[in-house]
Amino acid sequence: MGKLLQALSANTSKDRVRQLAQLSEAELQRLATLNRSLAEADPKEKAKALRNRASRLSGLASRIQTASDVVSDAKTRELQKLIDASNVAKQAAELTAKGFIAQPGLLPGTGGDAWKQLFEAARSFAAESHRDHVFPNLGADALCPLCQNALGDDGARRLIDFDAFVQRAVEKTAREARAAAIPPFEAIRGADLNFRMEDSLADESPELNALCSVFQQSLNARKASILQAAASKIEWNSIPAFTENPHQRLLDRKGILEQEADALEKTMDQAARAAMVKEQAELDGRQRLFGVLDAVLEGIDRLGMQKKLKSCIDQTGTTGISRKSTDLSKEMATQEVADALNRELKSLDVDELHVVMKSSSPGGKTQYKLELQLPGGGSPSDILSEGEQRAISIASFLAELSLSKGRGGIVFDDPVSSLDHKRRWKVAQRLAHEALIRQVIVFTHDVAFMSVLQRVAEDAGSLQLIQCIRRSPVGYGTHTPRLPFDTLKTTKRIGELRIQSDLAAQAHKNGDEEGSNRLVKDGYFHLRMAWERAVEEVLLNGAISRFEVGISTKPLQSVVVEDDDYKAIEAGMTKCSYFAHDSAQAAQLPIPHPDEFRADVEALESWRSLVEKRKTAVQTRRKQ
Repeated sequence: MGKLLQALSANTSKDRVRQLAQLSEAELQRLATLNRSLAEADPKEKAKALRNRASRLSGLASRIQTASDVVSDAKTRELQKLIDASNVAKQAAELTAKGFIAQPGLLPGTGGDAWKQLFEAARSFAAESHRDHVFPNLGADALCPLCQNALGDDGARRLIDFDAFVQRAVEKTAREARAAAIPPFEAIRGADLNFRMEDSLADESPELNALCSVFQQSLNARKASILQAAASKIEWNSIPAFTENPHQRLLDRKGILEQEADALEKTMDQAARAAMVKEQAELDGRQRLFGVLDAVLEGIDRLGMQKKLKSCIDQTGTTGISRKSTDLSKEMATQEVADALNRELKSLDVDELHVVMKSSSPGGKTQYKLELQLPGGGSPSDILSEGEQRAISIASFLAELSLSKGRGGIVFDDPVSSLDHKRRWKVAQRLAHEALIRQVIVFTHDVAFMSVLQRVAEDAGSLQLIQCIRRSPVGYGTHTPRLPFDTLKTTKRIGELRIQSDLAAQAHKNGDEEGSNRLVKDGYFHLRMAWERAVEEVLLNGAISRFEVGISTKPLQSVVVEDDDYKAIEAGMTKCSYFAHDSAQAAQLPIPHPDEFRADVEALESWRSLVEKRKTAVQTRRKQ
């Protein structure tokens, strides 16, 4: 795994990594074998013990197979077929014997199985007692083989009739069918199916030991059911099926033990042991890779992103851009470019600077270049301030943009650093007008410049979307549409203060007095800021605003400052000042309850609403 991680790159196949992290059951077993083998102190003796255990398991598997073969499905079907044939033949013989048995003078049971055995015994005895005759033709003068009285004519005739009955085809078939069924039946009845389990198996594999025990019971139960079915006491389909036969599981276990024995024996060979150590490291590394798979896949994604970013960086190297810019300035410097630059310089309030075309003829070839003329001459880098140089850079970029005729988006990162207050407004106005024809993205830490951008974008009619990127509990770079408090208008500040009052009330309810006091104190600090914003935005109607370059007189048309306004503002600001600063007076005062803080927030909202209604009435009256 170490080699994999060392060679990890954006080109590493994620599918290959996933494949390496997945070990099969056989590979896991192999790793376990290697771990045990390489850790064994006496591999020779251990291997010998394992082979003995494997041999005992092999013997047990063989005994189980032998026992299960006796009552196998094939043997059971064979016995059922023979017994069914015997029963059918017997029924046919009995049906034929009904006429014979119906003769008068015969004893009960004549023609039955016991009688037939008796008759056959007489036949056997006659072979000794009447050697000169062929049974049943003994003659009337002969003695009966059974009762040893004279047969007489009637007895001699009956003996011949009895033999004829026994020798009939159906009787012969019945005897043959019974004789065929007896050996397989006796083989099952006389079989000992107890296969003698190994005592060590319980310690080696409790699961396998239990499986063998259940199978032993299954064999005995199956044997008993087969004998009952053969005796027609139960149906053949009632014979229970085998439980899981442990034969193959025992052979698998035997194979594992032999593999471990092989591995142990190999550890005694230096070259083989080295190969095993290498294999163990590989399998172990793949197993550990599974535990960090998500992190590795994420690392590949990051390396892929780094590769893409590096490619982007390489393609935007400043050296190449500068070289291309120089080449283009020699080939593309035209009066149109000069005019575009001068327009942009004027829009950014640096119109004391002027761009002119100058020609030269190196090697007999006329070339043109643009030069920046300064009042009184001199080098721009020696005379121009950093802010003026920044303004020229922005003007050059915007001039190039206007000549390109494209509508692609543009991005600025803090474009007004080093610019004075007046030029900030000029840059903001220029970007707001550019946003009417293309997307303009501006990154800035300057809240004042953001406020200016908002104002000029509204005046220009540009659509705007403001996002704040800040640190949050989840980390850095979290974006949110919620802007810093000091950029919000009065109504939105009141909304934020209401949220803070709710949080303070919840903390107070939960018994977090310290947290509630902290939220209330911070709330009064921001409530003071809200009063300040309300004075310039609500009371003075924006006639005088921070970050503005001048004073607007038109909004005064709606402005009236009443005594009640002064009292409300003075009261609100004074109370906020008590708790917004760490003054000696504030230290002696208890922090207000969250409900009191909420009431002070609503006092600002009530005053704001009252002034807005009054402004409408004043404006209407003054227009008359």
